[in-house]
Amino acid sequence: MLREDAMGTGSRDASHSLFEAFRGGFERALATGVVQVLSEDPQLAFVVTVNESDLAYSEGTAESPTSTITMRDGVIHDLVSNAEVYDSRVVTFSSRLSLTGDKKLANFLLNLVMRPTAAVRRHFEVARDLATMHPIADVESVHCPNGQILRQALADFRPLLISGILDEWEVSSWNPKSLESHFGRYQAVSYLPWTIRNYTMRDAPKYSGGAGLPGALAAHFRPPSALQSAVPLGFPQLWLGSSQSEAKTVTGMHADCLHGFLCHVFGRKKLLLYSPDQEQLLYPFRAFNMYRACWTGPDVMDDERYPLFRQARPIEITLHAGDVLLIPFGWYHCVYALDPVMSISYPVEVS
Repeated sequence: MLREDAMGTGSRDASHSLFEAFRGGFERALATGVVQVLSEDPQLAFVVTVNESDLAYSEGTAESPTSTITMRDGVIHDLVSNAEVYDSRVVTFSSRLSLTGDKKLANFLLNLVMRPTAAVRRHFEVARDLATMHPIADVESVHCPNGQILRQALADFRPLLISGILDEWEVSSWNPKSLESHFGRYQAVSYLPWTIRNYTMRDAPKYSGGAGLPGALAAHFRPPSALQSAVPLGFPQLWLGSSQSEAKTVTGMHADCLHGFLCHVFGRKKLLLYSPDQEQLLYPFRAFNMYRACWTGPDVMDDERYPLFRQARPIEITLHAGDVLLIPFGWYHCVYALDPVMSISYPVEVS
């Protein structure tokens, strides 16, 4: 009996720890309802009721939950201990989580565990300080910059609009039809059932949202030599698809917790960049790790909740085929697809 009591107490402690992580990242609800959390240990089952302004915890199971999150292989512990790297798109987590019912609500709750590292917090401070001391009103354009220019821009947390380094990709030959002709049958996002063709069809509303670059495309779109020789590049991400409205973002307002080069292949893509010293006007999420989303943005303004956003001043950039945009750590931005578009981004770790 003592052993069973101890196990029950340990299970409840683990459940409470995860709930406290959810509550620590909560500000207000993006969706409301009842979320059932299940694990391989029945004693770990608990329920989170998500209201507009708070979360409530109860042990056991709910009769008719809005969402159910089923966790395997100790995920209930890993979510708390690996909050700095949790990302539902990463197979390490996605393969061990099963979501049913309202997935938007389930993902909102899971994302509340995100926490930045101390280094990430320090780099946000550096980015804000540099932007305050050296205000940037426009993005400098450079043609075929050498490695020293690129490294200095990274050190200064300064955006650059780069031309002339994607010639090796033969960008002029790529458009939705040619991409579909060569790669249409390949899966675009590993955890979704659609192929490249589903993203290139006329008026298709789908957008790949920064999924890992599929191997079939990686063999053709190799890291640009000008970038690869200048800085260490991380795994590339694919941004493919279109928007149904030029007034609606395909990527909402956020800041990445690393530097990145956005290499544009076809279509027109508009970005609004906000310098890090404007952070207090943008209402960023409390819960974040590798990127920091915002509660507001140009297409989701709410003057009652987020009145300061009206004071924010963006720098507008429109990318065309062959352009590369260096987006430094801590620069908030949102993205519009003015046409069917394709871009490939490469992260660069902050030193």
